[in-house]
Amino acid sequence: MSFAPLHAFMRERDPDFARSCKPVPREDIAACEQRLGLALPTAYVEMLVAMGAGSGRYQLFGSDQDHDFYGLLERLDFARYPTDRYFRVALQIDDSLDVIQEPYLDLGRAAGDDTPLVTIYDAGPFSPDDVYELNRTLTEVLTINVFNAFLLASGADVVGLSNSVDSPRQAPALRDAAVARLQTLGLAVVLPPLARVVCLEGGDVAALVELHGDRGTVLAIDINGRDSRTVKAIAEAVAAGLPGTTRNHAARMGLG
Repeated sequence: MSFAPLHAFMRERDPDFARSCKPVPREDIAACEQRLGLALPTAYVEMLVAMGAGSGRYQLFGSDQDHDFYGLLERLDFARYPTDRYFRVALQIDDSLDVIQEPYLDLGRAAGDDTPLVTIYDAGPFSPDDVYELNRTLTEVLTINVFNAFLLASGADVVGLSNSVDSPRQAPALRDAAVARLQTLGLAVVLPPLARVVCLEGGDVAALVELHGDRGTVLAIDINGRDSRTVKAIAEAVAAGLPGTTRNHAARMGLG
């Protein structure tokens, strides 16, 4: 998926947003690729060209992550991991967290524009055992965080629902059933749907549908809105239409 639809969505929702963005020149990106002997995914390059050196109050990899391209380059001299395969796309800026979980592109498994994200616990000489799956791709994380930042109402009521299937082959049908149920309740898809992430909106209500987990067999639905009664009613209607759906204690947001 191209970054262009996400960028257009951000500009539509906040016309003043572009003024706070700091782009990265393409020649700087090309120099980085040449230095490391790699090719960065097109969606990531497009994001860098639009806002790779700063995006104001919106953090594209989560509120605790800073994606400043030049700050990332400064850390490369100290990298112990193979920089021709893994490229860190954000730095954790919240020192209060017990675990540092910064996202890296795994370019060795890139498939078109949907590059898997991993995290690396870089405490000594590199070992493949230091690489851990984040179970999300670049485009999935960008889509989720753009949706959360630009559509889901800040401070609004959020209800999380979950369901699961036994086999990855069954997961698309469960996802489609959840999306169809939300559509019958008046919500519509507002960003290009991905295999594991679908974003919907209807009036003052938004919903994020995601397949996650090691095998992509767990369905998570976050329903958000300013009117708690409306959010609760939609959540109950979705759960009633999807047998086995349960309510979570807290909805899942952002990268984590």
